[in-house]
Amino acid sequence: MAEIVKYSIKGIIVDSNDKPILGALIENSIGDKTRSQFKGVFTLKGRYNKNNQFNLTISKKGYN
Repeated sequence: MAEIVKYSIKGIIVDSNDKPILGALIENSIGDKTRSQFKGVFTLKGRYNKNNQFNLTISKKGYN
């Protein structure tokens, strides 16, 4: 039986010069997403099957 659990991931998105990136898209492979806010801060919350993994992808136009 699948065990569904809540999660919360918090962080700060910065560029290669450690400057915060506003508006970066943070999404995972199960469909949850958010954008970085002031000073690059973000919180991604959701639920997932405890027996499965998911990946995070961070993107922003103009950054590699």
